[in-house]
Amino acid sequence: MEIVITALQTFASLGPMCMMPIIIFILGLIFRVKMNTLLKSALLVGVGFAGVNIVINWFVGQVAGSVQAMVANWGIQTSIMDVGWPARAAATWSFPLAAPVVFVILGVNVVMLLIKQTRTVMVDFWSYNHYIFTGALVWYATGGNPWIALVAAAIDAIISFKLADWTTPVVEDYFELEGVNFPTSNSVCWAPIAFFLD
Repeated sequence: MEIVITALQTFASLGPMCMMPIIIFILGLIFRVKMNTLLKSALLVGVGFAGVNIVINWFVGQVAGSVQAMVANWGIQTSIMDVGWPARAAATWSFPLAAPVVFVILGVNVVMLLIKQTRTVMVDFWSYNHYIFTGALVWYATGGNPWIALVAAAIDAIISFKLADWTTPVVEDYFELEGVNFPTSNSVCWAPIAFFLD
């Protein structure tokens, strides 16, 4: 199994601009998508990731000077600049186990669908960064244990899918879109608190 992990880590080291188009291409082949549609989709995913990185780097470059001036003028000490969720989301894709997490979550989702433990199909590949982030946190907290990191990411996905199923009627009613929910951990995990407070 270590060979598989090493191979997937090498694959992840390509970065999201190369890794995600390959994943989309493989999934498209599995689901027998037409080749011209598949190639276009895979290339657009790569271009999309490149665009996100360009915008984030540009934004940080524009804001960094102002933040440094503010720190100097106010005499405060800070070593961290919060650039929001896009930077965090993009950074998660550079995590060494990003590719294994994607395939684990895909597998978990398929198994849950087959055994009728969820009605949610997670098709938003960009938002897999939520599960990757969980895996990354556990990876660093455990000193780089890949197995615990993958299990933590899978547990995050399972909880998110179950909560998404639970909140689907509310989402459908509010947005007037049938069969839609929010299976990302940063949004749906607040549902129990929101229902309790309501």
